[in-house]
Order: sequence, then C-alpha cells, then structure tokens
Amino acid sequence: MKSAIIIICYNTASFLPRQVESFRKFCLDPDVKIIVVDNSTDPQAIIDIKYHSEINGCWYVKTIPQTKSPSWSHSFACNVIFQTYKNTFDFLFYVDHDLFAIKPFSIKETLKDNVLAGIEQKRHLNREFSYLWPGCMMFNMGLVNKDWVDFSPKEGLDTGGSMHIFIDNHKPSEILYFTEEYGQNEDFNKNIYNFYSLIYDKTFMHFICGSNWAEQPDHEERINSLFNLLEKNTNAN
Repeated sequence: MKSAIIIICYNTASFLPRQVESFRKFCLDPDVKIIVVDNSTDPQAIIDIKYHSEINGCWYVKTIPQTKSPSWSHSFACNVIFQTYKNTFDFLFYVDHDLFAIKPFSIKETLKDNVLAGIEQKRHLNREFSYLWPGCMMFNMGLVNKDWVDFSPKEGLDTGGSMHIFIDNHKPSEILYFTEEYGQNEDFNKNIYNFYSLIYDKTFMHFICGSNWAEQPDHEERINSLFNLLEKNTNAN
C-alpha cells in the first residue's frame, strides 16, 4: 500500500527541513513519499523551496499561483496535485507547511475503513456547511469518490469549502474527525497569535499563522519561540 504526504508550501522555505524531518521520523508507513507543492509568488522563495525539497529527497511540483485570492491559489495547488496522483497512491495526507508530526502515526492505520480524516470546519450561510480543513487532511483513495474532490472555496467558505459534498453524502461513521486543542505560547505574548494547536491526540503540532498571512509584527521571534515549543512537545512524546 503506497502513501504520500503532500506539503502545500507558500512563499517560505524556513519550515521545510524540520517539517520533512518530523514526518520521516514519525510516519510509520513504509516508503512514504513526500511531495512538496509550491504555489509561491516570491522568486527567492521558489528557489529556496525547490532547493530544500531536492536535498531532502522530496518530489517537487511547482504550480501556477492564482491571483484571485490566497484561498484560490491554495485550492488550485491542492486540486492539481490530487488530479496528478489520484491513481498513484492508496493514501494521501495533505498538510500545510507549518504543521509538524510530534509522535508516531500511520496514515493507513489512522484511516482504517474511513473515507476521510481531518479537522471539521463549520460555516452557516443559507444553511450550515461542514467540510474539512485541508491543512491536515487524509484520503483513503480506495474508498473516495474521486470525481467529488474539489478544494475550491465556496462562497463564504475557505479553501476546501466545496468538499462539503463528502460530509453531505457520507455517514458520520465514515469520516474520522481529528481532535484539536490549543496551547498558549508563554514565551511570546506580543500579538494575538501567541498560541498553537495540537491535533489528533497530540500527534501533530500546528504553528497557527505560521506563514504570517495576517502580517503580524515580531513574526520571526514568534516562530523561534514556537520551534522551542515544538522541541519540548516532541521530547515529551
């Protein structure tokens, strides 16, 4: 059974070596492939991401960044890579570039007989929509209806919003919803993003706003403090 971890990487390469190291260390699936999908707009970031991908033994794919919005660019990258590899792998694990493994896991064993696994997102428009956050989302390709996969934003919903069709058409027992708990970053309190999350029984750590999409001050200092927390959480497990 073949598995792939797909990292969507946007305009920063600084997390990539440590992220790849964490997945190589903790993913128990044999011969898992790591595919870096680069939807960056910054020329230097593109050079750096490709370099770090290649020296760390990852497959590298560059996608055309979409100018409509960051969400559309993210969803385009997700859709392109799904269509490219939908018949190549038995299991796919999509992650954002600021998500790290901190204890052992198996994509295959996590999914078991579930179609999808991830963190539930809910939004109320004309009705309540439920979908999964694509920053930590697993596919069981033998069970997924591949024609339904579309990461495009739906009006009022973020990247992956169109995936609500899976929730609408599957029993709750067929989807594994990951737990998520938040921790305070006591070493950094200079802006509103002085917290992080631990996902799926503390298996993954997410640097919330790690890519600084909200353009907060003192970003580098915050990231350094989060790496210190990552080390502590990894050692604790």
